[in-house]
Amino acid sequence: MEKSCDIIWQMLRSEFFAPVAAILLATFFKALTWIGVVPIWHTPDEQAHFATIQNHAEEVIKPGYTGLTHSEELILSERFLDTERGSKRVNKFTFNPDHRIEYISGPVGKYEEEIKNLPKNTRTNMLEKEAGSYYPLYYQIGKIIYQSFYNFDLFVRVYAVRLFSILPILGITYFTYLVAKEIFPKEKYLYLVIPVLVSFQPMVTYISSGVTIDGLNILLFTAFLYFSILAIKKGLNFKNLIAMSIILGLGQITRPQFLVNLPLFALIFLYDFIARKRKIVESLTNVLVFISVMILAGGWFTLQKTLGNFFQTGVPIPYYELGQPPTPVDLSLFTHLKNSLIQLDQQNFYWYWGVFKWLSLVYPAILNQILKGISLIALIGGVIWFLKILKNKNFSKETLAIIFLLIASLFTAFGVFFVDWRHILTNGFSLGVQGRYFLPSVLPHMILATIGILALVPEKFAKITAFGLGVGMIVLNTFALFWVTNSYYYIDRGDLLGQLSQYKPVLFKSPFLLVYFGLYFASLIFLFWQLIRVSFSQK
Repeated sequence: MEKSCDIIWQMLRSEFFAPVAAILLATFFKALTWIGVVPIWHTPDEQAHFATIQNHAEEVIKPGYTGLTHSEELILSERFLDTERGSKRVNKFTFNPDHRIEYISGPVGKYEEEIKNLPKNTRTNMLEKEAGSYYPLYYQIGKIIYQSFYNFDLFVRVYAVRLFSILPILGITYFTYLVAKEIFPKEKYLYLVIPVLVSFQPMVTYISSGVTIDGLNILLFTAFLYFSILAIKKGLNFKNLIAMSIILGLGQITRPQFLVNLPLFALIFLYDFIARKRKIVESLTNVLVFISVMILAGGWFTLQKTLGNFFQTGVPIPYYELGQPPTPVDLSLFTHLKNSLIQLDQQNFYWYWGVFKWLSLVYPAILNQILKGISLIALIGGVIWFLKILKNKNFSKETLAIIFLLIASLFTAFGVFFVDWRHILTNGFSLGVQGRYFLPSVLPHMILATIGILALVPEKFAKITAFGLGVGMIVLNTFALFWVTNSYYYIDRGDLLGQLSQYKPVLFKSPFLLVYFGLYFASLIFLFWQLIRVSFSQK
C-alpha cells in the first residue's frame, strides 16, 4: 500500500503530469462531443458491428449458424432514419452529402418513440444478412455492455457500446505519449505534440465515436509498437516479451490483418538476438514462452483458421452473398499494388483524413490540397533526414526505432493491399480499400511526418513549428466537427440543441450535451495552455 502511494505521489509530482492530464481530458471530452453529434448508424459499418454484438447477446449466432444476421429491430430503425441499404447496398445518405432526415422541434425525434418501443422479439427476428464478420474480442466486450443494458431501448444500448469506444482512444493517446518519450528523449516539447497529432486526427476521432472494431485494433497495434520500441532500446526482456505475446494474441482475436505483426515481432526478435548476442538456449526459451503466451491470449483462434484454408477460400465476405461462383480473375500482385497506389493518391489519402456520412462527405477541395501539400513537404523532409542519417552514420537506438516505425507502417499498408488482392482473386471483386484501414499506423505516420517537417526547419524554429503542427491538428479536428454538424443538421434554424438531442438517450440530450460541449471547450483551453508551457517553457 505504501509503495502504491509513493508511485501515485511521484506521478503527481512529475513535470508531465499536467500535460498528460490535459491531453487525456481533452481526448475524453472530444469523444463525448463527437458521440453526441454523430447520429446513430453513421460511423463506419456501425449497424453491422452492432448487429453482431446483438446476435451474440441474444444468442442468435451459434457454432455452424449460416442464416440471416440482421434483426427486425435494426432494420426498422434504419428505415426510419434513412440508413437502410437496399439490394445495391446504398442508402439515402450514400454519395449524397446534402441529404438530411427530418428534424422536428423539440428534443424528441419524429420516429423516436416508435424505435424506442419496438418489442423485444424484434431483436431476434432475423430478416436480412448483414453483420460484421471480424474476430470475436470486440464483440464479446460489446456483448457484456449490451447485456448490462438489456432492458433498455435501442438508443441506450447503442450509446452504451459507443461510450466504450472512448477507452481505446484514451489508451492510444497515452501509449503515443510513452512512445514520444522514447523516440525524442531530448525534445520534450514533442511529448505532448505527438499525442495531440494522433488523438485529434479527425478520422481517428470519428471512428472513436461509434460502434466499431477499429479503435480496439489501433490500440493494440499502438501498444505493440510501444513495447517494440522498448525492446529496441532496452532489450527484449521478460516483461516486454510477455506484453508483446499478449498483445499479438489479443490482436488475432480482433482482426485478421493483425497477423502482419508476426513478421514485425520476428524482426525485433532477430535484432535483439544479434545486437545483444543472445545465447541459442535463451532465445529458444523466449520463442517457446512467446508462442505459449500468444496462443493462450488468442492465437488459438488463428490455429483454427489455417493458412491453407485462407489461400483456398479467401477472406470472409461480410455484406455480400454471391449468387454464383466468382469469375476467375488474372491479376498479379505487382499490378494490383500499382493500381492500389494510384487509388491511394486519388482517393484513399483524402479518406484517411476524413470521409463521413456514408462516404458522401469529404473536406472542401482546397483543404484536401493543403493536407496533401503538407504531406508532400513532410515526405521530402523525411528523405532528407534519412540521407543525413546515412551520411553521418548516426544509427542511434532512437534512429533504429524510427526506422522500425517506418517498416511497421509499410507492413500495414502492404497487408491492406494484400488482403484486397486475395479477395479479388478468390471472389471476383474488390471489397474496396478505405482510408481508415491505414489508421493502425497513425502513430508512425504522425511521428514520421513531424520528423520530416522539422528536418526542413532551422533548429531555432523547431519548437514553434511543432507547436504549430499541434494547434493545426486541433483546428482541423474542430473544422471537421463543424463540417459534420453542418451536414447533418439545420444550423440556421436556431434550434441546433433540439436537433442534436433527437434519436439519442437522455444523457445525450440537452442540457447534458451543453455540459459536454462546455467541458470540451474548457479542456481545450487547458490543453492549449499546456502546449504553450511545454513548447516554450521547457529547457
